[in-house]
Amino acid sequence: MRVNLKDVIEAIAEADEEVEYYYYIPEERIISRVSGTFTDEAFAEEEPDDDDLIALPDRYEIDEYGIMKDFAETYPESSTREWLVNSIHGKGAFRRFRAVLERFYITDKWYAFQDEAYRTKAMKWCEDYGIYYASAGDSVKPESSVKTDLPPVYRLVEITKDNYLNIVFLHADYIAGISGKPADPDQAKEEIEAALQREDVITAVSDKGRFIGYGIVRNHVLRALYVRPEFRSKGVGSLLFAGILEKDSELSCQIPPAYLKSAGFFAGRGYGVLKAVELAKKTDQENSVINIGGSDLFYGG
Repeated sequence: MRVNLKDVIEAIAEADEEVEYYYYIPEERIISRVSGTFTDEAFAEEEPDDDDLIALPDRYEIDEYGIMKDFAETYPESSTREWLVNSIHGKGAFRRFRAVLERFYITDKWYAFQDEAYRTKAMKWCEDYGIYYASAGDSVKPESSVKTDLPPVYRLVEITKDNYLNIVFLHADYIAGISGKPADPDQAKEEIEAALQREDVITAVSDKGRFIGYGIVRNHVLRALYVRPEFRSKGVGSLLFAGILEKDSELSCQIPPAYLKSAGFFAGRGYGVLKAVELAKKTDQENSVINIGGSDLFYGG
């Protein structure tokens, strides 16, 4: 799924008590419903199926007052900030707030702040549902053709039942790296679903709604950490691990032998290798070998 971020931002800005917006999955576009009736001619005779719709944030979710409050409380100049904060309390807050903006000639700054708040909410909505978004000024094209001069937009996203399908292929590649066998998306999907059922904490890094890395934590143990090869050495892994560690200060790490080279990554963040190695007896079946301290250690394939 994909969408133009500009369309999402506009829908968020225009939504009100009468106007609702939805993402129509089959055609990957945004449609509106006014006073309970879809305005698109394609639905004049039959409304779209609920399973084909994802609701965009409504006015309650957008929280205009919260955006206004954030602007007032973070305004850099102290005397103007005091006026702004005092204006937003009690009945008529929006009217008084506008008056203060005009008094101090900062209306343009408010609109810029509001636009950025809408943009942030639009990006989060896309990420919550695993929808790849183009930049606000880009047209939506096939993924291989998407071009932008803007810097990468790397954001941390919690994986839920609504967006987990977008990390299935990442997890399949991670498993393949351990087993040495071809990636199996079906197995990966089952494992991610099981992890969510166990309430494991799964965090991903989003690049405009496309997940490029993820980590799984279960019982304070990092069970998986994987970044797409083309995004390595670009700070993605560091961002991901820092976000995971912020949520779990008791975190320890479990590294499969196939990813033993990543031990240096964790060592650079204060983690030491425990003086224990899990071994399996060498058999005629598939075995792999690592060399530690000049000794070959075999583990089952």
